[in-house]
Formats: sequence, C-alpha cells, structure tokens
Amino acid sequence: MTYSALSHLECPRCGARHDADLVQGTCPCGSPLLARYDPGQVAVSPRDIAGRPPDLWRYHELLPVRTPGRVVSLGEGMTPLIALPRLGRALGVPNLLMKDESLIPTGTFKARGAAVGVSRAIRSSTPASRSLRRLSRIARAVTPPASMRSRTATSISRLVASAALTTGSCIAGRNMFGRGA
Repeated sequence: MTYSALSHLECPRCGARHDADLVQGTCPCGSPLLARYDPGQVAVSPRDIAGRPPDLWRYHELLPVRTPGRVVSLGEGMTPLIALPRLGRALGVPNLLMKDESLIPTGTFKARGAAVGVSRAIRSSTPASRSLRRLSRIARAVTPPASMRSRTATSISRLVASAALTTGSCIAGRNMFGRGA
C-alpha cells in the first residue's frame, strides 16, 4: 500500500491529465488543476483510520503528499462539533452543528489546507522549498504538545505557526503558480 493514492492532476475545464509529480498549479488553458486519486490503492477500513493519531494526516491516502517524511504539521487535528439547538430551531435546521476550529494551533480552519500545500511544496529542491523546510522546523519547535499548552504558550505558538504557514504559503504560491499567493 502506498502512502498516497494520488494518481494525476486533472483540468476540470478541458479534461487534460497532468503529471502529479511535476510542480504545477494550472493547466495551459488557465484552469486550476484538481488532484485525482486511485481508489484501488486505498485499502483501509474505518477501524484502521480510527486507530491512527487524531490529526489531518490520518487520511493520508487521500492527500497529495507521497511520503510521510514530507509531512509538515503543527498539530492540525480533530476539532469538535458543537450542537447549536437554539440557532438550529430558529433557522429551521434540526441538529445544527458548528465546527470549533479555535483548537487548531493557528486558530483558523486555513491551517489544514496550508499544511497540505506546504507539505506538497517542500518536496522540491528549490530555494523556496528550502526556506519552507526551515520555517516548518521553527514552527514545530515552538508548538508545545497539547497537554502542556498554557494560554500564553498557545498564543505565542499560534503567532509563530501562522507566520510560518503564511510565509510558506506565499513562497509555495509564488513557486508553484509563478505569482504571489
């Protein structure tokens, strides 16, 4: 079994297939490329997934990073769903739930997408990817384990993690798409 079942990139506008291992973000026709996966390579059960660490990378078969050594993570994990019964009743939506993303180290839902994007971008050997690797090491070093986080430590780690991911996303965006993110 492979770490990722990523098979190719596909253009939703013209249908062209592109090599998933080449750094590219758009098709020659101008449309963003979509990641496509080979479901035949995914041989895990819900029980297998439930037994993995509670983070974004527990679903690695369906993420576009080929090896675990290229994963960049600041602890983007499982966040709770909060029941909103009164608002649900007022809106006519029974069982309304809200995802609480404030528990992610950066404090924003954008961290998951940034972690995947940065992990994918640092696989190359460009100067930008070397900068990303340095930033990810700094961010990991200042992010305390969840069991040891105080309000101040969490605020500091969120600030540094946000800066690292934002800088990394900008570098990755410029590197992958030829323009600023």
